[in-house]
Amino acid sequence: MGITQIIKRNGEIIKLNTKEPFCVVKQATQNSSLMGDDNITLQIVSSEMLSFSKGDKIVVDGFDYTIRTTTTREIQGEDYNIFEPVFYGPMYDLMKTIYRNCDKDGKSDRSTFDLTYTIKEFVQVLIYNLNRDYPGMWAFDELNCPETEAITIQFSGVNCLQVLQTLCNKDNFNLEFLISQNGNVRTIHIGKFGQRVNPPGGAEYFEWGKGNGLYKLKEQKVDDKAVITRLWVEGGTTNIRTNYREYAERLQLPYPRRYNRKRHVLSDGTVIEPNTELIGITNDNDRFLEDVALRDKIGSEEDCKTYDKIFPTRTGRVTALVAGDINAFIDDTMDFDLCKKDDKGTVYLVNEVSAKITFTSGRLAGQQFELEAKNGYDHTTKKFRLIPFTDNRGLTTPTVPFEQGGAYPIEVGATYKITDIFLPESYEENAEEDLWYAAMDDFKQATQAKAQYSLTLDRLYFLEALERGVDVCLFKVGDYAPVRDTRFGIEKQIRIQKITRNLLLEQDYQLTLSDTTAISISTQTVLSVIDHERIINNNRLRDLNKARRGWRTTEDLRNMVYDTDGFFDVDNIRPNSIDTNMLTVGSKSQQFVLTGVILQANVNGNPNNFAASAGILSHLTIDPSRIRAWQMGALTFELPSNAGYYLFAKCSKTGESGTWIMAQTQYKFEPTDDPNNYYFLVGVLSTLYADDNFRDFTTTYGFTRINGNTITTGRIITSDGECYLDLDGNKFRIGDRSSSIDWNVSRNNTITLKNVSVISESGDVAPLGVYRGVWNVNYTYYKNDEVSYTDEKGAIATYRYIHNTPTKGHKPTESVYWGVVAKGIDGVNGDDGKNGDFTEYRYAVSGGKLSHGKAFTASDRNPGSDWTTVMPSVGSLQYLWLTTAKINGETNALRANWTTPIRVTPYDGVDGTPGKDGDVGPALVFRGIYSSSKSYVGSDKRVDVVKYNNHYYVARTDAGTFYNVLPTNTAKWNDFGAEFETIATNLLLAEGANIGDWFMSRGKIVSTLSGSNNITLDASVAQILIDSANDGGGYSMNNFGTIIKLNASQGMLEVRAKNSPSYSTGTAYLSPNGIFANLAGTNAMPSYTGYTHRGAIVGMGFANVAKSDWQLNALETIVAGVYGKASNSGTAPAFGGFFYELYAGGLTLGKRAISGTKKTVYLNAADTMIIGYTSDTSIVYLPANPKEGQVVWVKQWWTGTMRVRPRTGHHIYDDNTENEYYDFDCGRAGMFVFTIGYITSGNTKTKKEAWLVSAWKW
Repeated sequence: MGITQIIKRNGEIIKLNTKEPFCVVKQATQNSSLMGDDNITLQIVSSEMLSFSKGDKIVVDGFDYTIRTTTTREIQGEDYNIFEPVFYGPMYDLMKTIYRNCDKDGKSDRSTFDLTYTIKEFVQVLIYNLNRDYPGMWAFDELNCPETEAITIQFSGVNCLQVLQTLCNKDNFNLEFLISQNGNVRTIHIGKFGQRVNPPGGAEYFEWGKGNGLYKLKEQKVDDKAVITRLWVEGGTTNIRTNYREYAERLQLPYPRRYNRKRHVLSDGTVIEPNTELIGITNDNDRFLEDVALRDKIGSEEDCKTYDKIFPTRTGRVTALVAGDINAFIDDTMDFDLCKKDDKGTVYLVNEVSAKITFTSGRLAGQQFELEAKNGYDHTTKKFRLIPFTDNRGLTTPTVPFEQGGAYPIEVGATYKITDIFLPESYEENAEEDLWYAAMDDFKQATQAKAQYSLTLDRLYFLEALERGVDVCLFKVGDYAPVRDTRFGIEKQIRIQKITRNLLLEQDYQLTLSDTTAISISTQTVLSVIDHERIINNNRLRDLNKARRGWRTTEDLRNMVYDTDGFFDVDNIRPNSIDTNMLTVGSKSQQFVLTGVILQANVNGNPNNFAASAGILSHLTIDPSRIRAWQMGALTFELPSNAGYYLFAKCSKTGESGTWIMAQTQYKFEPTDDPNNYYFLVGVLSTLYADDNFRDFTTTYGFTRINGNTITTGRIITSDGECYLDLDGNKFRIGDRSSSIDWNVSRNNTITLKNVSVISESGDVAPLGVYRGVWNVNYTYYKNDEVSYTDEKGAIATYRYIHNTPTKGHKPTESVYWGVVAKGIDGVNGDDGKNGDFTEYRYAVSGGKLSHGKAFTASDRNPGSDWTTVMPSVGSLQYLWLTTAKINGETNALRANWTTPIRVTPYDGVDGTPGKDGDVGPALVFRGIYSSSKSYVGSDKRVDVVKYNNHYYVARTDAGTFYNVLPTNTAKWNDFGAEFETIATNLLLAEGANIGDWFMSRGKIVSTLSGSNNITLDASVAQILIDSANDGGGYSMNNFGTIIKLNASQGMLEVRAKNSPSYSTGTAYLSPNGIFANLAGTNAMPSYTGYTHRGAIVGMGFANVAKSDWQLNALETIVAGVYGKASNSGTAPAFGGFFYELYAGGLTLGKRAISGTKKTVYLNAADTMIIGYTSDTSIVYLPANPKEGQVVWVKQWWTGTMRVRPRTGHHIYDDNTENEYYDFDCGRAGMFVFTIGYITSGNTKTKKEAWLVSAWKW
C-alpha cells in the first residue's frame, strides 16, 4: 500500500519511503468527483532537497497522475524539508489541446466554428485534435457510446476538456463521461454510469444514526424548502395541430390514461418495459402531476416546468435518391400521406406555412429546407422535393453528388425531421408518453428534500471481508447509495459525487453523496465566460453590415427605451443640451448583476429563436438592508413577430425564484396588475429587418455615471462590436478579430499583438514575426511565423513563412512558402588536419572470472585472435575482459604495449546500469554434494552447481563434460558468488534461481532432479508440462511414456504417448467439450483373471450402496460403470450412448408395468419392456417421437387385454395391411420396431412412419 516512487519527466526516479537518504510519504490523499476533480496530494518529508517539475508523475491504480503546478515547499530545519506536490489525473491532459475543426488527417483552419453532429461525431473530432500532438495516446469507446440525434454547438477557442464537459451537460446531450487507462492509452467513455452500492451488513439502506459501527452517515446540507407536491407540465409547440386538446398551444400530458407503448429508462436506472404500467391524467383539466399523500401532509406546493424539446416528431431516413434531381429523395418508411385532404382541407399541412425538412445526419446535418408547395411530396412514390437554399456566400445546397464534385449532397441513409406540420395522433401520443416520463422523473426528485451527506465506512469491515492485499477502490464516483433519513422524509438513491481516499491505508474512504452533479466553481465560471464569448464571436459577420446593424440597434434601443421606475416626465425634460455637475444613466430598478447567465440571440442561426440560461440575479438596491438574489430557470423563446422585444426577469417579491419573460409590453418594474412580482428589464432584442437575418441583443441593466472628468461604466464598445473596453471584465481590444492589440482576450493576463506591423521613421512597414522555434515537419505554419532551420550544408538560418495559406511539411528552403530573415555566409575552407593518436579497446569473452584463459601477446599490434574491437555479447555466467593500447594516428602502430587484461563484468560489486537483453543463458542444475565419480557439464546450454567444503561452485561455460576435477580447480569451475544459508526478505528479484531442485528463469520453473520424470511450469505460453517415463498405472497394457500438457490458451488437458505405436497417436483430451481418447491401452480385467479386455475409456463403477425399496414403475437406486444421457434442443436424434458392434454381457430393459383398471397409458422413449398386470382392457399408446429402429417389447401377464395404439401420424403393420390397433390377451407377447418407408399403391408413393409388429404366445 502506498506510493513508492515518482517518475521524472526525463525518466529519472525519485525513490520514496527510504531510510538513507531519509524520505517518507507522510500523507497521500486522492480526491475524485463526477466529471470534475481527479487529483492526488502528497506530503513528503525528506532530509534532502527534492526537485519537482511539470510533467513528473506517479502511477496509481493503473492511472498516470502528473504535476501541473508549482510544488509547495517548506524548510523546517537543516535536514527537514516538507514538500506538497499535487498530481492531476489523465482528464486534465485534455486541457493541453484546443478543439479545432479538425479532420482525421489533422487538417484544421479555425478555432471558432459550429458543428451539427451527434455526440459520437463530436468526440471523434476531439480524438482527431488530441492526435495532433499526442498520437496513439487517446482512444474513444465508440462501440458503447449511445446513439443520439445531431445538434448544433458553437465553439470558440476552447480546450478539449471544456468541450467534453459542454457536450455532456444537461442543455446538450445530458450524458456523462469517464476516462480509463490501459498502459499508455487513455480511453474516453460516454454514457450513463454508476451502479447501486449496498450497505455493509446486508441492510437495505444507509440510514442516519444506524450504522451499527459499519459506517457513519452525516448530513452536510439538506434543503427541504424546494419540495413541491404538484408540478404543472407542458411540452414544446412544434408540430402541434390547431385543434389539439382544446386548442392547447403546447404538448400536454397523456389523457385519458393508457398503458405505456415504449421502453423507458429513468435517471436512477429503473427500466419501464412496454405495456407494464398505466400513464396519464384522469381529468383533462388537471394537467399536472401530484403527490396526494404529500399534499395532505404539508399542504399544496406548486411549480411548473416546460419541456420545449419534447414535441411530436418523426425521424425519417433517405432510402433512395431520384435520378437526375439533386433536390429530391425517397423515404419508403413514410407511413402517412403528407398531402392528405378531407372536407376541411389539408389534414397534416398547415395553411400558408411551408413544411420544413431538417437533416439530422449526413453532410447536410443541421440544414433546413422548405418543401415545394405543389410537388413537395408524392405519397405514391414517397418522394420528397426540396426548395434549394443559397447562402450569403453564394453556395447553393443541396449540391450534386460527391462523385461529381459536390460537397453537400443528399445522401442515402441520412436522417431528417419534418416540422411545421401536423403529425398523426399516434406521433402525438408517443410524444405525450415521453413528456410523462421526463416530467415524472423530475417530479419524483422534487417531492423530496435536496440532500448532501458524508459517508464514512469502517475500514476494518472491508479488510476482514476482502482477501489480504486487495488494494483497489471499491467505490466509483457516479455509483448510487440508497439512503433513508426519516427526519426529512428521505428514502431514495443518492449518487456518490466525490470520493476522498487515503492512499496510505487500505480501504480508507470518505464519500460525499449528493442529489446534484456540479462542476467545480472555478471550472463552471470559466465555461460560462467562454460560452458567452463564443456566442458573441459567432454572431458577428465579417462585412460592413456590422456597422449598419449597430446603428439600427441603437435606433431600436432609443425608440424602445422607457422609464421602468415611473419617475420620468416627458413633458418637462426636452432640452437640446444638458449642463450638470453629474449625470447618472441607469434607473434604480436596473442595478442588478447576472451570475452564470447566458443570453443568446439567433440560436442555431434562427433570428426568431432566443435562449436564456439558468443562473442567479442579484439586485443591489431593491432592498436597502441587503442584496436580494433569485434563482432563474432556463427558458427558450420562439418569436412570432419581426418587431423588437423586451427581456424581463420576473422575480417573486417574497420568494427566491424567477422566470424569464420575452414581451413587447413595457412593464414597470412593479406593475399594478401583478403586485407579487418585480419585472426587471434585462435587455432589448432588436427588430428583424427584411434585408438581414440577424437580431442584435443589448443589455440595459447596470449604470453609467458622468461627473467632472470621470466616467464610471461597465463597457465601452464600437457600433460594429470589434473594438471595446470592458472595464467590468478587465479586458480590452483595439482593432478587429483579424488584427488587434488586446489585454485578457486572446490570453489571460497578457497583452497580445495579433497580425501587427512595425513602421520605421523612413515610412517602411514590415509585419512583426512570431518565433515558433526549430522547424518541425508536423507543425502547421501561418503567415509571419518564424523558425530556425539547419540546411543540408549545416548552415543555420532564420526563415519567415510568407504564404497566405497555412500549410505543414514545406521546408524553409522552399522559397514559395518561406523567406530568409537572417543567414550567415559560408567561411573559407581550412587546411586538412593530421590524424591524431588514439586509444584502441580490445574485448574477449571468457568463462573464467579470475583469469581470461585466452591467447594474448602484449607487444603485437593484434594481441590475439580472441580479442576484438567490437564488444561481443556476454551470456549468463560468462565474463567480459578488456585490454587497451595507445595507437599512432599516422602509422597505426603501437605506441605502447597492450595493458594487462582486466575483467569488466562485475560479479560481486555494485550493480551497473541496465543493459540490453542478452542471449538466453544456460540452465542452472544443482547436483548436490560434489562427487569425484560423477560427470559434470559446463556449456552454453547447461552449467552444473555443486557444494564442496560448505561452499558452492558452478561449472565454467567452456568446461565441457568432465569428472574427477575438484571444484577449486578454476580451469573447470568458478566459485558461485554470494551465498547464504538463510535469506529472509519481502521480495526477491532474480533473473534466474535454483531452489530446492527447481530452476526458475524467463517465466519457467523446471524440475532438475535426476531421472526421466520432469515437470515444467511455463508462464510464457501459459502451460504446465509433465514428462513421464511411464503411462497408465497398474492397468496399462503398454509403456510408451507420457507427455502431459495443461495449456491455458487451449483450455484443455492433453495426454500424449511419447513413443506412440503405428496404429494410434496415443492421444487423450479433457476439456469442457468432452473427453477424447484414441488408444485402447487400459485393461478392464485384473491380471490374475488371465483375460485381456482393452479399452480407451474404462468405467468400473465399484460402490457400496444399499438397494431402495421396490415400487411399481419406479427407478431403483443403481450403480453404473458408465452413465450416459443426452438431449438435443434441435431436431437431430439424441442417444445416451452410441456403439458400433455392441457387446452386452447381460441386458436389462427399461420396464413399464400397466396396472389398475381400464388404464390409458402413454409410453415415453425410456419404456422398452411393457408388462400388462391388468385383468381388464387397458389402452397403451406407443412413444410419440420414436427413433428409427427403436424397439418396444410387449407381454400381457394377467387375464386382461393390452390394446396397443400408435400416436397421431404413425401406423401399425403386421404384414402389408394396416392395423388400427393390436391386442395382446393373457400370455400373448410381441415386439414393435419403428421404421420409415414408402408404400406404393398404383402410381402413388406414400411415405409412412410405422411400427412393425410381430406377435406370439407363450
